[in-house]
Amino acid sequence: TIEPSPQSPSSETTRQFISLRWRILMPIAVAAMILSMVGAYLVSYSLVGELDEQDLLEVRDNSDSVAEAFTELGVLHQQELFRMSNTGGVRENIITQNATRLQSLIEPNALLADLDFLVITDATGKEIIALQQI
Repeated sequence: TIEPSPQSPSSETTRQFISLRWRILMPIAVAAMILSMVGAYLVSYSLVGELDEQDLLEVRDNSDSVAEAFTELGVLHQQELFRMSNTGGVRENIITQNATRLQSLIEPNALLADLDFLVITDATGKEIIALQQI
């Protein structure tokens, strides 16, 4: 009978050969990949930084123009409110809560002021009349 030898070929360490081309190219390829990733990060970071500053300036300009428009609208509404409240007979009809007479007094003023919606309340906040332009 044949007995297996104590050192079988499967237990030997096999040597692997890597070509000289891969030994040179692999570190260069890894270094190039790392450098390209770092470069892409730096370029994108610099572009985003510039865009953020431009975007902030644009947002600031837009918010200033919106604030000016709201201020003008508030002044206009205040002037129209003053004009309507000083129309003859409005105060008395609010006190007596005469909605039909109040509508005939306020409706032409609301159309002239181009108001879309107008609510008239008494001193306690109770709605007397609401007008909506259609």
